[in-house]
Amino acid sequence: MELMFPKNTKKKKTKYEKYLEYHNRQIKKQFLKRDVTQKKQRNKIAKRLDDGSKFRKNVRERDNFICALCGRKYKPNEIGQDGLVVHHVKGRGKYQFVEKYAISLCGDMTYQKCHKVVHSNNKKYKPILLEKLDNIYKERQ
Repeated sequence: MELMFPKNTKKKKTKYEKYLEYHNRQIKKQFLKRDVTQKKQRNKIAKRLDDGSKFRKNVRERDNFICALCGRKYKPNEIGQDGLVVHHVKGRGKYQFVEKYAISLCGDMTYQKCHKVVHSNNKKYKPILLEKLDNIYKERQ
């Protein structure tokens, strides 16, 4: 006894169904590409944040947790706007993670607000801070 199967049971797809399949495939491709790109960007951002926190920690330790402008001593856990912040003397551009051009200052929310004072009159304080940084690195040598 021979089994009989219908020869062509597949239903033919309409043009619209083919279009929907194609469109769905394209959307999936775009989402996969986007996921990979976003993952790469998240990894870059995470690396930058990690580099930044190490950088700020190194600058604060180098300065012995002392504000370069007023000389106030901070505890190692007093960081950020309520404590000691790291100021980029030559800006963040190509000197973003260069310790030679960064210095510790009192945060914007502290009593002295040295960081705010420096930003409000950058032309006056930039040469002073650069001189202090030069002295720090001369003492180290």
